Parts: sequence; structure tokens; C-alpha cells
Amino acid sequence: APSGAPSGAPSGAPSEAPSEAPSGKESSEEGVSNPALVHRDEVLDVWYKHMGRFAKPKTNVMCLLASPLAYESPEALVLTALLAKMVTEELNEFAYAADLAGCRYELSATRRGLDLWVGGYSHKLGKLLEVVAGAIARPALEEGVFERIKERLGKSYDNFAFAQPYQHAMFNESLCVESPRWSYPDRIQALKQTTLAHLKSFKQELLGRLKVEVLVHGNATPSEATGFGKLLVEAMASSAHSQLQGGLKGVLPLYASRPASHPRVAELPSGAAGCALRTKGQNPDDTNSGLEIVYQLGVCEGVHKSALLRLVMHLAHEPCFDDLRTKQQLGYLVFSGMASLGGDGMVLAARFIVQSEVADPVYCDGRVEAFLAWFRGSFLASMSAEDLATNKAAVREKLLEKYKNLNEESSELWDKVTSGSLEFDRRAREAAAVSLIDHAELVAFFDEFLAMDAPRRKKISVQVYGSKHPMPEGAAAEAAAEAAATAKAEAAGLAPAPQVPGSPLVLIESPPAFQRSLPLYPLRTPPKISRD
Repeated sequence: APSGAPSGAPSGAPSEAPSEAPSGKESSEEGVSNPALVHRDEVLDVWYKHMGRFAKPKTNVMCLLASPLAYESPEALVLTALLAKMVTEELNEFAYAADLAGCRYELSATRRGLDLWVGGYSHKLGKLLEVVAGAIARPALEEGVFERIKERLGKSYDNFAFAQPYQHAMFNESLCVESPRWSYPDRIQALKQTTLAHLKSFKQELLGRLKVEVLVHGNATPSEATGFGKLLVEAMASSAHSQLQGGLKGVLPLYASRPASHPRVAELPSGAAGCALRTKGQNPDDTNSGLEIVYQLGVCEGVHKSALLRLVMHLAHEPCFDDLRTKQQLGYLVFSGMASLGGDGMVLAARFIVQSEVADPVYCDGRVEAFLAWFRGSFLASMSAEDLATNKAAVREKLLEKYKNLNEESSELWDKVTSGSLEFDRRAREAAAVSLIDHAELVAFFDEFLAMDAPRRKKISVQVYGSKHPMPEGAAAEAAAEAAATAKAEAAGLAPAPQVPGSPLVLIESPPAFQRSLPLYPLRTPPKISRD
């Protein structure tokens, strides 16, 4: 991605999420206005926000060409990715000249369509957007370029086998709980069968029926923002597809019954032991094992639940790292934090990640559970009012921290637009909610969702076994692994992992079958908005 290009939440880090959306009025966060909806029709939404305190002659234009076709199958995923990469390849020379003139762009394929960012000096952005939009609508799609890009994409898919074990664990978790989610073997198979003729036909279908979302942030006017959005739609209308279907002109709107929705999140079953997916690492030379544990907390409605989770994970972050990384030395990679699952951020979760060469995932899972038991009994329960107030103030300060630059603010605003939450003042509202949390409420929240005997505990443990650690297969091996983990902890003078009798571990044999067996959390209800 181009340096400084807004791209949503940092890679590998979670984010968040309902009811009434702001209408572009004053924000309590920095004393500046929230984005306003300055244009809406059945094809195009344009959001606009002035640069605020970043007084520079620069603007960011972020666009989503949303279509349900983009991720409806592995073939569609591959074709959308190929289209974005071929357009980027075609514009390499032009992009270099634009960069010298202080303007840049990035085009990428997402699960909802094509995501385009254009940024730089305001007076030159219109020309850059026009050229890029034209290349998307009418790409050259030459055979030689197609074969080169196809080979390059295939290598990137193949190379995922050599990713870090924790990255495999995170991806495998998404295969278990997100619908739809396509595996890398599916992508590789689809890519092998793809031809240039397929791409040309798919491009016409993809661009012929769209919902276009645009955010213009920076040194521009509302009318200029609307002009940027209309320029993009008009360019798509000039594609070959607009001449088909009985002479229909222009981009057609999406069907109301088939929007470009975010992936759904499967609701895990309740239970102390939870569910586990175990796989062998794909790289035989990697001796590290990876573990990701996710505790689902359900749908995020308003800011109260997310404020409680944010405060709990803030309190747990430092002692978790100190215990698992510094004292027990399980591995260099130890992470704990909150997460928002699904593209719309509607499902909240707590996430723990450990990558270790010295301990297998069963042992690491037990150490996370032992930490949570200690955290509840010895840390959280005895926290003084003064310590709680100090930590609440730290969380509020982080939430209300001012953006460092225009791109950072643009990225967060765009996340609110594309997620569908439109909660541009969420950080300020959540900071206010943190202020109201008391000690008893915090402990009750932990006991409801995260404690071993929590009534609403929904856990999935995704384990990737490196070449140094044999993966337990079968009931006997499972029992032996648990016994070995207990013995290892006792030998190190550590508390064993807590257990709840009568709560068996659910082993996942097939992620797609497991996901299909579960109910799905609802998608976000579109908030009410008013045009300014």
C-alpha cells in the first residue's frame, strides 16, 4: 500500500462498532464537524468532511465500488483481485508521474468490491481520479499482462503456506466463524481455471450493477465532493456493460434483496471448554506453533458493552504479557486485546494470541486460561478504587487522542462509512461510557463472559502445530496432551489450567461444516441518516 494511504484498522489488530447515526453536526471529540451526507441516490452516496485542523491543501477521496458479485465464490474473489491488479499494472507509468506531482492512489479488491483511495494536492485530484476511474471501467486487459499477474497472484497464494503460524491460526478461525470465507486451496483451484475471457465477462457484470460509496475528506467543498462521486459513477457507466441489457445506459443499482453485505459471523456454542480446531503447520521447516483464542461476547449494541470490554482488556494487557512472555517465556509473540468480528464490526470479542517454539498449543491454551483465572481472582477482584480510576482515565485518554494527521483521521472515518455504523463520534461516546463503569460492574462483566464458569462463555481455540510439536489425534492422545500440560505446569511451579467438570471440548473437524451448523449473528441494521 502507498505510504500514508488510509487502509482501515492496522493489520492484525481488531476494531469496532448503532442506532442513530450523526447528521454531520458538531462532534464532541475535537470540536469539528462529523462527515455529512451531501449526496444520495440509488447508486451513489457521498460523504464530505472538511480538513478541520489539518490546514493543508490536500484531500483524500475514498471510494468503494460495492457489489455482491465480488466475493460470492472463490472464482469471483480471484477475478476481482485480478482486475484490481491489472488496472494497477496498467497505470504504473501514470502513477509514477502523479506521485512526482504530489498525488497517489491505491486500488484493491475487498470482500465487498473494489476499494479506491486517491489522495494528494486538491487541485490535481480530479484528473487523477478521472484517469484511474477510466482505467477501471475500460481496462486494456492484455493477454500477456493477464498471464503475468495471474502467475504473481498464484505465487502469493502459494506463499501463504509459509506465513507465521499465528497468522494461519487467525485465518483458520475466520474459516470457522465467517460466512462466506474462502480457503487458500479454493482460491488456488479457482485461479488455475481462470482465463482472460472469464475476466472480461466478469468485469462487465461487476461494474454494471453497483452501490458506490464515497468519502471526501480534506481541502474540498461539498459540491466538489459530489462531483468526485459523480465522476466515478459516470466512468463506470461508460464501461462496455452499460451498452448491454437492451440498450440500458448507466450503472444500475443493486437489487434491494441482494446488497453487497458484509460477511456474517457464526455464533459459537456456550460452554466452559469451548471449541478447538487443530491443524498441522504447512511449513515443515517452522518449529513454532501458533494459538489464537477468541471469546465471543455477542452483538455490540451501543457503546456500553464495548466500553466494558475495552477496559477489561486494557487492564489485562500488561499483566498478560508479563506473565506469558516475560515470566513463562512461552514465545516472543504474545498478544491480548479486543476485536470486532465481521466486516461491520457488530460482534465483539476478546482475543489472545501466542506463538511458541517451547510449548505446544494445548499447553499455551492452558496458560491463557490460568492467567484469566488469576486475573479475575487476584488482580481484578482486589483492584482499588484509585487504581481503577487511574486506568479508566488512561483508556479515556487513548480514546480521545487527537489524530496525528489527515490520513489517520480519513482512515477511521472511512471505516465508519464502509462498516455501515456511521458512528463518527463513537470514540467520544465510548470514553464517556468508560467514565461511568464501577468496580462491581466490571467484575460482573468478566464473570458473565470470560470466567471459566461464565454462563455466556463462547470460546474457540485455533491451534496450529509446528514441526516440533506432535498434534494430538484421538481421545487417548488428547488425554495424554492434557496430562502432559498439567505435569509441565506443576513442574514449573505454575497453577494448572482450570477445569469445569461436565464441559467437554468440542473438536472441529471441518471448518465449513462447523460454521454451517451454527446460527449466525445479525448484520447491522442501517442507521437513520439525514442529508445536510
